[in-house]
Amino acid sequence: MNDIKYDNLYKKDSRYYDLDQRPALMADIPFYLEHAVRNRGELLEIGCGSGRVTIPLARAGHKVLGLEYSQSMLDVLRGKLTKLPIETAAKIRLIQQDMCCLDLPQTFPLIIITGRSFQMLADEKKEITALKRIHRHLEDGGTFIFTTGNPKTYLDLDWSDKSEQFEWQNIDPQTGNMVRSYHIREHLDREKQILYPLIVFRIIKKDGSEEKIQHPLAWKYFTIEQLTRMVESNGFEIVETRGEFNGSKPIGQGIEFIFVCRKKE
Repeated sequence: MNDIKYDNLYKKDSRYYDLDQRPALMADIPFYLEHAVRNRGELLEIGCGSGRVTIPLARAGHKVLGLEYSQSMLDVLRGKLTKLPIETAAKIRLIQQDMCCLDLPQTFPLIIITGRSFQMLADEKKEITALKRIHRHLEDGGTFIFTTGNPKTYLDLDWSDKSEQFEWQNIDPQTGNMVRSYHIREHLDREKQILYPLIVFRIIKKDGSEEKIQHPLAWKYFTIEQLTRMVESNGFEIVETRGEFNGSKPIGQGIEFIFVCRKKE
């Protein structure tokens, strides 16, 4: 399986991700709003995507620099900005950049990586490089927050089952078409700790015809110990961990690995 082809840039399907309105997907927004209040000043959101977290932060009055590597995701977000109140849109700046190449002429009191985007680096050298770049762009004593998925939720699945697994469905308001999302567990590389899911969108059109879009991804998964060593050896101290964004479960017992870190003085 060394020749697996994947694309983490969402070139063909970025516009469909906003149709996923499952409550669990929105659970992190109050958490990030709480930390934005504690850390005044423009914050940096890495992996802003189509603005799922960016826009609520701006609506709450916070200035946000949204960094995203996928041009198609940024195009979706820029389209949304044109429909926001002027005072809200003015609080958002956007830049296309790989977090591994983070190079900005300022530092930030708060840097967040949302949506488990850190897992998409899928390479240890890139992960370390990204952390070093983030450290350089964080104010002294500033806060850095990132999250990855608890690997137990992946590893306990049957990866020999190659059938489509239903995720969600919704009506596309732009077209009136029904969009159904599935995933296929293509491959699990336990040695490199990489998951290869295939995301499938089935678009059922009004005339009864169907369009199918497939999107192969690569996600790295980590243990708590690996993440702890990684952040502590790159200039951060861990001030809080959680297993759920609402704090209901400790790390290791929820579906998330949430790390709140501070830049060492």
